[in-house]
Amino acid sequence: MIYLIIGTDAYKRRKLVQNLVKATKLSPEKFDGIELTENQLADCIAGATLFSAERLIIISDLSQYKLLWDKLADWINRVSADTTLILIESSVDRRTKAYKTIAKTATIHMADPWSDRQTGEAVRWVVTRAKELNAALSAEQAGSLVARATGMTDRPGVYAIDQQQLENALQTLSVLDVITNDSIEAVLPESTADNIFELIDVALG
Repeated sequence: MIYLIIGTDAYKRRKLVQNLVKATKLSPEKFDGIELTENQLADCIAGATLFSAERLIIISDLSQYKLLWDKLADWINRVSADTTLILIESSVDRRTKAYKTIAKTATIHMADPWSDRQTGEAVRWVVTRAKELNAALSAEQAGSLVARATGMTDRPGVYAIDQQQLENALQTLSVLDVITNDSIEAVLPESTADNIFELIDVALG
């Protein structure tokens, strides 16, 4: 099986990988695509070794090494049935022949961050996640956390919510008996996004 995970949200990417690794029950072999050699890529595709009948291969950012990304497209149909290949990419050029070839064979999972238009969804997730961690967090505090985890992207006027920041903050706050606004400020300082107050209003709404 071949899986292609695309997106910049570290939390979503990590959870997707964790679920896939858990499903295979195999110990992953991890490679940085930028440092991978052609021989190593060929070995990854070859399948079983003397030490294992099945393999789980995780390769990050291979598309940044165009030569090997194109080579993988040429070899994609040779990936052994004994191999589970997980490709992790922050972004890919979907116009290229290589991407289109790989996408035809791979199961694609998106790991895009929440946008500021999904503030309500993010707040609901924070409330649910806080309960899972036994953290006494109010709805107002959940909205404040989401606003603080919202920042500008490289696109003017476009904001994204960092779910990994929220997870880290919740993990830290969950050890407190009482969560105060001051403790939230200490764990996750206020966002510099210029629409921060609008975001808070939307979150609380």
